[in-house]
Amino acid sequence: MLDTSSKEYKKALRHHRKSEQHKAHDGRSEPLSVFRAAEKKYKARFPPPDLHQVLDLAPDGEARGRTDAVKTKEIGLKSGKKGYLVERIPGLVLLPSFVSPSAQQSLVTRCLREHARSPNESNLDAHYLVPPAGLWNEWEKVAKHRQTDPSFDVVINIKWKDGINADQYHPPDTERTLVNNATGSAAFATKSQPKLEPMPSSSLQPTPVSALISKLRWSNIGLNYHWGTKSYDFDRQKVPFPDDIRDICVDAVRNVDWRDIWEGVELADGLKWDDGEDWIEWEHTYQPDAGIINFYQPKDTLMGHVDRSEISSTSPLVSISYVVVIFLSFK
Repeated sequence: MLDTSSKEYKKALRHHRKSEQHKAHDGRSEPLSVFRAAEKKYKARFPPPDLHQVLDLAPDGEARGRTDAVKTKEIGLKSGKKGYLVERIPGLVLLPSFVSPSAQQSLVTRCLREHARSPNESNLDAHYLVPPAGLWNEWEKVAKHRQTDPSFDVVINIKWKDGINADQYHPPDTERTLVNNATGSAAFATKSQPKLEPMPSSSLQPTPVSALISKLRWSNIGLNYHWGTKSYDFDRQKVPFPDDIRDICVDAVRNVDWRDIWEGVELADGLKWDDGEDWIEWEHTYQPDAGIINFYQPKDTLMGHVDRSEISSTSPLVSISYVVVIFLSFK
């Protein structure tokens, strides 16, 4: 419950009212779609959203909130745990608490120490000379030194240099494309398009590790994803996919009896199985080859978007979330 008499609450309320007044007089604002309006509602920090209308597939196996918020069907996994199908979206399977808490903690640690370092690229590599051992490992060294010298830090230099040849780099994005990016098959057809490195920023300054660590947003694993063209770079040497993440993905796919999902179900218009109904063989054939690890600060959120970069639209796509997730579905 919120303490409505606290200074923090009153300050947040004043800020909220001021923001609402500003939006009411801002004629430039375009109406939000139904999806964006719902997304904005559940991303709001103040006032906190009412979650009574949300279906919560709780770890104890009991559904909480409004059980008809999203129509689901419970299925049994081969491990004995429960899974849930979202019936309006054939193929979407939710596996709550599939990975144990101890395994989650171990994986999060490895994602920071091992998977956010060379040869895997992160969002910081385009602009900073990140140490080969990785930024998190550098931060752990700083934290250890600070036990005896609280002011100790290490400065990470930038890549930008005066006189840099802009033709050697992919130009900076001028706008975010969240929906209408090219499909994976279209990107593959034009894979001869040069995949240049992103242009280093000219406005950044050398930054201490203690300040830079909170700016780590993502790290690429496996096949390299080229953000400038929103497609995979097949000409670049592939980095081996991490065994620990691969094992979780494979285990998830093998635990589902795909007859519960696809037997007798037709694909949506415009989709077809790549080579017959290949779900029959996923238990034996599925192997992940590319992925993005997203890192979140306490107040970060991931904006709703459309992933269209996959070459195959019928192979399993596994998403592992160790955060609070709200799934929005609309007709």
